[in-house]
Amino acid sequence: MDKNNKVIISNSIILFIRLIIVSLIGLFVTRLVLKNLGITDFGVFAVVGGVVSLMSFVNTVMLSVSNRFIAVELGKGTNKSINRIFNISFNIHLCIAVVIFIIGMPLGEWYIHYYLNIPPEKLIDAVWVLRFALLGSVISFVGVPYNGLLVAKEKFLLYSIVEVLVSIFKLITAYIIGFIVTQRLVTYTALMAFLTALPTIIYVIYIRKYDLELVSYKLYKKWVDYKEMFSFSIWVAYGAFASVGKAQGANLIINSFFGAALNAALGIASTVNGIIIIFASSAGRAISPQITKSYSAGNMKRTEDLVIASSKYTFLLLLMPALPIFLEIDYILNLWLLDVPKYTANFIRLMLLDALIGALNAGVPEAIFASGKIKWYQIIINTIFLFSLPISFFVLKQGANPEALLFVYIGISVFALITRQFLLYYIVHFNTKRLILNSYLPSILVLFSLFPFFFHSYIVIHSIFIMVIAVVYLILSIFIIGFNREEKREVVKVVRSVISKIHKPYA
Repeated sequence: MDKNNKVIISNSIILFIRLIIVSLIGLFVTRLVLKNLGITDFGVFAVVGGVVSLMSFVNTVMLSVSNRFIAVELGKGTNKSINRIFNISFNIHLCIAVVIFIIGMPLGEWYIHYYLNIPPEKLIDAVWVLRFALLGSVISFVGVPYNGLLVAKEKFLLYSIVEVLVSIFKLITAYIIGFIVTQRLVTYTALMAFLTALPTIIYVIYIRKYDLELVSYKLYKKWVDYKEMFSFSIWVAYGAFASVGKAQGANLIINSFFGAALNAALGIASTVNGIIIIFASSAGRAISPQITKSYSAGNMKRTEDLVIASSKYTFLLLLMPALPIFLEIDYILNLWLLDVPKYTANFIRLMLLDALIGALNAGVPEAIFASGKIKWYQIIINTIFLFSLPISFFVLKQGANPEALLFVYIGISVFALITRQFLLYYIVHFNTKRLILNSYLPSILVLFSLFPFFFHSYIVIHSIFIMVIAVVYLILSIFIIGFNREEKREVVKVVRSVISKIHKPYA
């Protein structure tokens, strides 16, 4: 196993451990917040304060800009050139953050006062939720270049430690909010806004202490310095806008037709879906810097191998928690929450289906971003996603059930998946046949092998046993169907190594 692959594996393990801790804490946080705020306030937070989670997604998307340019410079440049790229990225993100704040504040308040479907006495609270959430998110956005430097340098241990600490603080916040007599929603949002900005504060302090030469501020005034990255950022920002529009648009449309109670159901479903997606993306996040570096070095064969691995492993990792949740979501929700809003189970199942389709695309954006030729990819793919809003609005306008919105999203995701294959081929001359045969085909075959479990209602077995049996079966199916010969050999080698180490002390 070469050095780069060992780095990917070690980073994946770090991110995986961090993910388990953060996910478990996140589940307790949702339970406590729903209990302490109540369904209506939780729904208001989901539709208005959801800007926090949405902006953190935007941060993740925009992180690819800083990561891409800094990773390229790390591979070929000096500290001076890295500092130049960092400052250009910082100035661009600062300008975008100011624009978001200036436009987002009055636009958000206008929507709250005239269109938000909530009880009148909650309007003032909703405005303050928007203000705090937007402020925390904007501060976090300004820190994206610092995060990009950490990712490009593959400092995943620091990233994981910070995320775990912030998650613990969120759990404490969710607990103490129950002791506040008045203004619980506004207080909770203010504290969450601070915790959203906290990682940025920590990253800035750390990097300025250990890599000051790379981040010392300098204002570049010539347009030529910004042209390439700004153009890149514009198209990435359009992609972030489309993703936010898709997610927050779902909240607004549901609120318009069904009210805040359904927003609570959608908010819980989004929380579960978000945790699972982060779980699955841990492999892709560890591979992402290597894709950029391999493409920059002109090693297209390794780039293709990494994209295939990212796509397949992300999908299979997503299946691990998705299968038992899909099968026994009602049992899990009743065990997890004290009061389960209507439609929550169906929302979660449909979001998982949409997430599985999206998981097959893991690694594809990174390959295209590494090439720098992102304009038409961003325009075409994200315009497709934006079409989900008017289509779903029209469908619900005809009297369809709330789940219809997510069925529309699933159909759009399938169309986007197919379109991506053509764009990947024409933009970076990627061997899409290899991707289909080595990632999509084994992933779909593993999924098909699970079909018998969807008829488990005819068997009288406790839910816990159903979930355990399903996961064990899935692991075997992944090994037999999902892995190729080389991957099977590596798994066997690792298992034998672990077994030998366990028995060694007794030899």
